[in-house]
Amino acid sequence: MTRMEINIDALQNNFQVIDKAVRASQSEWCVVAKLLCGFRDGLEALAACGARTFADSRLRHLESIREIVPDAETWYLRPPPLSQVRRVVATCNASLNTEEAVLVALNQEAARQGVRHKVILMAELGERREGASPEELAGLATVLTRCPHLDWVGLGANLGCLHGILPTTEHYAQLKVLREWLEMKFSHSLPLISAGTSLMVPGLIEQNPPPEINHYRIGEILFLGRDLETGKPVARLRQDVFRLFAEIVELREKGWSPLGDAMSGISPFAGENKPEGQEGKRGWRALLAVGRLDGELSGLVPEDPQVQLAGASSDLLAVNLIGDKIRYKVGDCLSFRPDYSSALGLMHSHYIEKTVLAAEPMTAGGTWRRWLSRQAERLRVRRIFR
Repeated sequence: MTRMEINIDALQNNFQVIDKAVRASQSEWCVVAKLLCGFRDGLEALAACGARTFADSRLRHLESIREIVPDAETWYLRPPPLSQVRRVVATCNASLNTEEAVLVALNQEAARQGVRHKVILMAELGERREGASPEELAGLATVLTRCPHLDWVGLGANLGCLHGILPTTEHYAQLKVLREWLEMKFSHSLPLISAGTSLMVPGLIEQNPPPEINHYRIGEILFLGRDLETGKPVARLRQDVFRLFAEIVELREKGWSPLGDAMSGISPFAGENKPEGQEGKRGWRALLAVGRLDGELSGLVPEDPQVQLAGASSDLLAVNLIGDKIRYKVGDCLSFRPDYSSALGLMHSHYIEKTVLAAEPMTAGGTWRRWLSRQAERLRVRRIFR
């Protein structure tokens, strides 16, 4: 059966490595749980690993987190839409902000609900995503002085997510200077600079973090274990949290290049399925029960070096099997490790089964849910004796 599998053992390892590194730098972090797409078993596993601060850009996912971990701190990861202010305040402890009208609405809604809401003002540093200029930040800070139900707790920035801009020491210095200027101008302490992302985790693990940053929003590297800049595995992190298993529905020896005249417009994916270097070649081809309707498939990496991606339609993924000895048969599953875009699409797909895999020591004496219960009890005892 085609399915996405989440390995709890790998997830727990990565969480512990990152958590230890963040604590060693005397910083804080939140788990960006977007990749789980609200999958409850995955969120429960994260909570059992020790996660207590979660961030997401989908309110439905954050509402699920609230149900699973009632005492969790939740962060809304994108500027709140005015139309969703009520849900944002009801569901989230904090949000990232850039707009005056939204700040005013958040304050009014927090007053109505009788709660306080934390605010990070986002600075524009070159990524051209959310963020305000220094002058605009000062204007937003002036608005916050008139918002008694909002707690302005820090300054933030987003780098690398839209155009892949790499953070530099100059960016960190800019944030430090901005914070000092705003603190002086408004006589207001800003404890957090929230600009740490998965890009910075390799440096964190090697005990070489940027000293200006003390709050991290970490997701991709927690689940994939790879350096976002180089694509290489990060020491002490595992790369097998997510694995796709796709079932073989046809296995035949045939030509690897199409036969006949191709016309543009007949296949919506023809331009992405051009077989390069396969002209005249023949061999074993397997068709798998997963397609573009299920998500982005170009980022799948076969775990078997004998397997080579050949193209995909909306319903099927075609792979070539290299070599003369083929050990697979119809009904078998081929395994893949997805990159970020593939994992995101496949986890979001309603057509792909999701399962949780626990390592043997976790399942001794029962299912992985018993392991979850034992982990929850350990965390409770640990908090009591801290």
